[in-house]
Amino acid sequence: MSKNKMYYTIPVALSPAIFASIAVLLDLLRVDPESALIRLMRLVDKGLFYERWGREIASKTGDEDVVDEEVEYLDHLVKLYREMYDVLNELIDECEHTWQVTLVRDIYNIVPHITSMLRDIRDAVNQSRWRALRRDRLSAHMPHKSSLREGLIGYSFVGRRVVMLGDLVNDLTNRECIWVLEKLKPAEEYTFAELINDVTACHHTLMDYIRMHLDPELLEVFPKVYSKYGSPELVELCKAWVDSTNTLYRGGDGIYAPNDYFCLNCVVWGNRAEIRVGSSPGHATHAELVDNTVVVRYYDTDETVHAGLTMVADRFGFTPTKHMEEEFTEFRISLDRAREFFSYVLPSVTSMDLRLEEPARFWGVWMFRTAREFRETYSRLWKERGPIGAEVELYLMALRRVGLLRGSVQV
Repeated sequence: MSKNKMYYTIPVALSPAIFASIAVLLDLLRVDPESALIRLMRLVDKGLFYERWGREIASKTGDEDVVDEEVEYLDHLVKLYREMYDVLNELIDECEHTWQVTLVRDIYNIVPHITSMLRDIRDAVNQSRWRALRRDRLSAHMPHKSSLREGLIGYSFVGRRVVMLGDLVNDLTNRECIWVLEKLKPAEEYTFAELINDVTACHHTLMDYIRMHLDPELLEVFPKVYSKYGSPELVELCKAWVDSTNTLYRGGDGIYAPNDYFCLNCVVWGNRAEIRVGSSPGHATHAELVDNTVVVRYYDTDETVHAGLTMVADRFGFTPTKHMEEEFTEFRISLDRAREFFSYVLPSVTSMDLRLEEPARFWGVWMFRTAREFRETYSRLWKERGPIGAEVELYLMALRRVGLLRGSVQV
């Protein structure tokens, strides 16, 4: 048996004792072993076995046989994502919560595009292997031209698809996964093994994301807060955030659009938390507990919301440690002050773009005695501070009005 074959025969070789343990676990969790969720988790497990196979291939730069193995590996990934597409379609009907339906639908929508990118990359590598004189060379990065005689594939074709694959995964998960291609210098070449390294990194990122959010072992420890081996400190921070969002939603009469509010959730896995802060794919916040510091990254492509978040944070004494335009804003917060950030600052970002566009719809008369009073107040704030500044002031007024700002908290 060839070495690469081991990767997709290992699951069959699992001992009866392991299968018995899985059966007991499913019984305890009362999860139908033939449900779409369990079948998806099986495919994710298979995908993680493939990820190990891909890592081994990526270590073989210069090996003449690597191209043949790559084609087989990419072919298995294409088949895996085709299977996942069908199972995800069934899973949408099984979901019990709005946020789960939104998450599964987001994954379902990108899987066909990922499959297409993988198929194009596989076909290009397959074509190249019959013409390659140097098996370890895939393409000149830029600005060199491709040479079929030498078995090279132009960066303009394969590279573009690798980048598109990375963008698809990043848009959903807010995690970068293209490492080699992005760091190549113009005169360097992108090899077959390096391509597999990038493809495998993106594949692993997506498998890890699905596992983290849909694992049937996740327990709902608080409404909208799910945990598996979660840090107690992060769980408590997520609870504080949920409490504030519930108060600010006001049963549909508050500052959030319903479609955003019902998608809010927090998943804590070990010392990491992923917080869905809106209905758009990738509208998320990542938090990680490192010693006694909570590293928080808020992701959004809307710079006005980043500006609003920064202004709210500043009023509470928090300063961003890093900002990537139209990507994320990062904060490093001492654990003893993190609850303040999660209770007062983080809730500001949900539906902020909508509030900036239609302030009367969200602030309206629940904050003011009359519509005229709202118009006069908003007009004054807009002239003094601009639209983002007016939004921030209204948000802080809302925190006071609903009773969230108490005790020693001063803004």
